[in-house]
Amino acid sequence: MNATLSNTKDPAVPDIGRESDLLRVVTDGLRERLPREWVVEMQLAPRLGGWRPDALLEISAPDGTSGTMLVEAKLALEPRAVEPLVMMLERALVDADLPTEAKGPPMVVSRFISPRSRDLLEQAGASYADATGNLRIALERRQLPFVDIRGDWAAREAAAIAAVTRALTS
Repeated sequence: MNATLSNTKDPAVPDIGRESDLLRVVTDGLRERLPREWVVEMQLAPRLGGWRPDALLEISAPDGTSGTMLVEAKLALEPRAVEPLVMMLERALVDADLPTEAKGPPMVVSRFISPRSRDLLEQAGASYADATGNLRIALERRQLPFVDIRGDWAAREAAAIAAVTRALTS
């Protein structure tokens, strides 16, 4: 399954002061965007082998097919932090006691993920979500359908660009 919701500007970033609140906001956003028949479960601070990621996210399709991702939450995410963060999650995933067929790519969540950080996460094959609505879920499962979601931010940005273009050409 692949889902993408894009926001290219730094909007008013929600005032979220704790990573646990950020994880709740992202989980609620996923539940709102996926079809009702799908199940989204987030387990906070699971102990997996010698690792303790911020969360374990499981997305299940109506037919029972599921994918599980280790999640790291950051209130702020700089592009330079993306590669080491993804590498840490990948090492943890190798050691995690999860069925191989259920393991999905690492996932990073933040209050806002800049376009550059999103590009780096995509290049690394990671999933991401932020509290402003940017979302990419990359579960490569034959049974999980491809899902491409575009949100309000992209529509608002296109409308703003069109308005500026009209003003400049008038």
